Amino acid sequence: DQIVYANPDKAAVPQGGEQGLLQFLADELQYPKDAMQERLQGKIMVQFTVDEEGYIATGYLNASDAGSLDFEALRMVGNIPPMQPAIYKGEAVRCAWLLPIIFRLTRD
Repeated sequence: DQIVYANPDKAAVPQGGEQGLLQFLADELQYPKDAMQERLQGKIMVQFTVDEEGYIATGYLNASDAGSLDFEALRMVGNIPPMQPAIYKGEAVRCAWLLPIIFRLTRD
C-alpha cells in the first residue's frame, strides 16, 4: 500500500489552477437526461487520489445516492487532465482530494 497524503507540503495543482478546473468541469458536464426530467439537483462530493505523476488514481463518492448524477460526477472526475503532483519533503506524492460537484438546473 502506498501512503496518500491529506496535507502534503504542496497540494496537487490542476491545469490552469482552480479556475482551470472549474472551467474544465463546466465544459465537461453532461447533465443526465433522466435527472433533467426528474429535476434532480444537488451537490455530489467526490473523493479521489492524485498519484505521484498527477493522474487521478482512484475516485469514489462520499455517501451519495443521487443515481445518474453520481455516475456523471465520477465520469467527470475520471476525465480531469493530469495535475502537477503534490509535494512532500521535496518528493512527488499521492494526495487526497475532496471535490464538490454541483448540479443545478436553470429555470425554463
